[in-house]
Amino acid sequence: MKKVGSKKVILIQDHHQAYYVWRKRGFKNLTLIHIDAHLDFAFQEIKDTRLIFKEAKSISELKNQLEKTILFKQKQFDIEKLTHIGNYIYPAMRDGMVKDFYWVIPGDEKEFSRSLKNLKSMIKSLTKQDPKPKTAIKIKGGMLKTQLYGQNFIICCLKTLPKINKKVLLDIDTDFLVISSIRKSNNTNEIGRRKIWIEPEELIKVLKTKIKYLVLVTIAYSVNGGYTPLKFKYLGDEITSGLKGKTFKIPPAAKAFNLFNYFWQKNNRKKARYYYRRAIKSDSNYAVTDNNYGPLYLARRFYKKAEDEFRKILYCDPHNKDALCGMGQIYLSRRKYKPAERYFKKALKVFIDYPKALFGLGQAQFKLKKHKSARNYLLSYRVKEPMQPYSYYLLGQVYEKRGQFLKAISEYKDALRLGLNNPLTYLKLLRLAKYSTQGKEIIQDIRTKFKRFRQDFLKRQKPYPTRRGKTKTIKRIERKFALIAKLILSQSGSTSC
Repeated sequence: MKKVGSKKVILIQDHHQAYYVWRKRGFKNLTLIHIDAHLDFAFQEIKDTRLIFKEAKSISELKNQLEKTILFKQKQFDIEKLTHIGNYIYPAMRDGMVKDFYWVIPGDEKEFSRSLKNLKSMIKSLTKQDPKPKTAIKIKGGMLKTQLYGQNFIICCLKTLPKINKKVLLDIDTDFLVISSIRKSNNTNEIGRRKIWIEPEELIKVLKTKIKYLVLVTIAYSVNGGYTPLKFKYLGDEITSGLKGKTFKIPPAAKAFNLFNYFWQKNNRKKARYYYRRAIKSDSNYAVTDNNYGPLYLARRFYKKAEDEFRKILYCDPHNKDALCGMGQIYLSRRKYKPAERYFKKALKVFIDYPKALFGLGQAQFKLKKHKSARNYLLSYRVKEPMQPYSYYLLGQVYEKRGQFLKAISEYKDALRLGLNNPLTYLKLLRLAKYSTQGKEIIQDIRTKFKRFRQDFLKRQKPYPTRRGKTKTIKRIERKFALIAKLILSQSGSTSC
């Protein structure tokens, strides 16, 4: 691979945008080299009806997929929203853009060996859903070879990536440079402690010896979601400069953002605020939700650390809608619903109809027993985010509280169809089934889904000894299982579930 022309390098914010770039250019049967700490391949459950009948592996799977597809069409959901950062390689393979698929994972050969257990587990999970014939896994010379969706699938590290003489799509995620192992690839791993383990110059040097015919390069910043910390966003620009053979200069926004963090750590808040605003003025993308670690700490329930992060942003930008919503979420988690309500309303004053604020207000109003207001906020949220299953569940609770049981049943059923497949949804439907003329069908459907859910749950628990921290949770779930089984038996007159 020689110096790459400007038209052959595309920088994108989120990795799934690569699929639309490939589709627009009409690519077919190309070899994909995917350099990423994440696989970014997952089977989509909503498919074209023709594909469902062709690929379903059982009657149960056929029924579930048809049910979801019918719901999808009834609700007129946007088909494009099915493709996201975790699954965009599947439609690329399905549509014939990608043939052989190489996934280059972070780390050296030793790290590759340490990761084999995780890799085999991923492949096993995908094989269960893969409509194509199952193939053996072969491991040799620092490479794992098998097939995925009927195509060659090779996993390796950078050093063991073989020389490829076919036409190549090179797909790079900058998180590859700051996540040293797939075993630490969750966005909530190593919060605030990510470091560069391989420099862009070294990455490019190796790739030039491996790729002969380069068709296109896509480079994802991946700062949304917190996978690449925003202070490392410039890595995407540095890789681009290196591929083009140009001298890299760190962007002004990156300089300013790093000075913002530096002065905040030095407790010089005024200077920190000055550089924060300079960063955003230079590049508005530095105002993203994940320009701080608050969302990641919140996901881990580290509420004090999350609060510190959100207050830092609000000091620099009092009208930051995401930080305001973050504070609202913290107060919701602490069951302080009035302050939560205030923060979400402040966010709506900044951005009317902001989905996070609408959903947060729906939750807060429900807890404050303002059911009519909760319903209105949740319905407004649904216009913006129609595929989020928990909003259907919460709206079901609202209707249940208002005594509108048929509407509640409808919402719970939709939550279940959209993926909120858990004991609470089952319990809600079982308790309300008596109000519906289709009560028997509801109970039968829950019996089938619950049986499969419980089996899958128990299988996941068997390989791992129960840790102290999980004991209460597992016992609570098992109690719910027993209650569900009891309800099914009492309402259906069946001898087993």
